[in-house]
Amino acid sequence: MLAFIVPVLGLYYGIQYIFLLHPSWLRHKKKTKLQLPAPPTKLKKYVHSHRAGGSYEKPESTLNAFKHSAQIGALVETDVQMTKDGVLVAFHDDDLIRTCGVDKKISETDYADLPQLRSPIPIWFSYGDQYFFKPEDEGHSQIPSLTEVFEALPATTIIMLELKNAADQNARKQLVELIKKHDRQSTTIVGTGQSAYNRLLSGLDENLPIFMPELKVIKYFLYYLVGILAYVKIEEDVASLPYMSRQYASAKWRQEKSVKTFFYIPITWIMSHLCDAMIVNFNERGIYTNYYVANEESDIKNAFKRSSIQGVMTDKPSLALEVLNKLSDELK
Repeated sequence: MLAFIVPVLGLYYGIQYIFLLHPSWLRHKKKTKLQLPAPPTKLKKYVHSHRAGGSYEKPESTLNAFKHSAQIGALVETDVQMTKDGVLVAFHDDDLIRTCGVDKKISETDYADLPQLRSPIPIWFSYGDQYFFKPEDEGHSQIPSLTEVFEALPATTIIMLELKNAADQNARKQLVELIKKHDRQSTTIVGTGQSAYNRLLSGLDENLPIFMPELKVIKYFLYYLVGILAYVKIEEDVASLPYMSRQYASAKWRQEKSVKTFFYIPITWIMSHLCDAMIVNFNERGIYTNYYVANEESDIKNAFKRSSIQGVMTDKPSLALEVLNKLSDELK
């Protein structure tokens, strides 16, 4: 019996592998909504600044952080929250404790009453590390509105936005209207934690590039494992995938000791290190792929060198660009 099953499985997965590498053979239409800039090096890969400017290089979620990213040629990532009086702001946490020392939620605070960030700011993905303000940061620690962010960045700078108030119809509508107002449909990646809300965003503007929620990433990963991903239609335009490093595993476990985390760490490690054909399939479909978050130089190098990933999100964008340049020089 085993002598029959093994070759059948080999043939089954072999056929899937071929179709993974050539999705056009299955008539999957290549996605073209996201208009990426020219890659900074011959490797044709990108660096993303986590939380606006890289939490090691600038105070996170400040205008100076966003400007820093644009100046060095990095793509930008930030979360979006809505204040009590209905203003969308670029900010990750639901509350102001970690970054401002104020025990209050963004949704309970009017925009004009938002406090300044305070030094030092703990860095989530590097447990125990902190960002201490530099002299040039003083007076530039205000949480910006999304309007201010769009006005500060060139329209060609790619920015990835996760809307945290996705259940709020007004938040969704305002987000899409701001993107349209600033003519950023092809350079702004948007998404939420749930596919249902992503579809509502797409319903407001079908030209917006949408990223996969975490559960959707896991779903596609399971499809890949059982051998059917090549045949599945994918709605989203961007796959932002977790990169499981020792540093991330340590931070994740220290901050969230649970059964979910116990299984999340090894599953994500497998996805990060042993499933490159899945990433190739996404890329070939025109789905932009990036890892989050790698902060150690060795992790950044491995992510770029040993996978087909197109971008790496990091709290150290300047370092990541240096790594990318060194790897590019090795090709000469």
